[in-house]
Amino acid sequence: MNTSGKNKIFTIIVVVLLIANSASMLYFWWNRSDSRPGKNDPQDAKAFIIKELALNEQQKLAYQELREEHQKNLRDLHESFKDAKEHLFDLLDQENPSDSLVEQASLQTAQIQQQIEMATFNHFKKLKALCNAEQKKKFDSIIREAIRLISPPPPPNGNIQNPPPPPINGNNPPPPALDNRP
Repeated sequence: MNTSGKNKIFTIIVVVLLIANSASMLYFWWNRSDSRPGKNDPQDAKAFIIKELALNEQQKLAYQELREEHQKNLRDLHESFKDAKEHLFDLLDQENPSDSLVEQASLQTAQIQQQIEMATFNHFKKLKALCNAEQKKKFDSIIREAIRLISPPPPPNGNIQNPPPPPINGNNPPPPALDNRP
């Protein structure tokens, strides 16, 4: 086969591959999931609740007021939680912080987390109180999905946030060296 024939075949193959690649990229882009990791948009939960419960206009207004109050409460609690955790880990600056001091600081963060959980529970309890009898039945069936929509995504490798260290038996390779670059 001559050079021009080879070039023509090569050009056709390249064009077909480019078209196939573009089609694949478009397919995946158009069919991407809105439940990508890292996505937890409260607006999605709001729209989901309004749609699934078929809230009327008066209920929507009352729900909006509940949400604004709840979000303000959570902002304040999250700020307190951040401060309490900072205080807890500031204890690492001390040479030997007492166990009681560490326990007290840890308990403070746990109490704030409990307040966050209770505020969220009470928010949804108030939302349920806005519903009529039929909506309350629907509420019971959708609440877990609504909570999932506002919850942080799971860690990338399952539900273990801090996996236990490997057993020390001499058969395992040493852990990877930490990268100390700035």
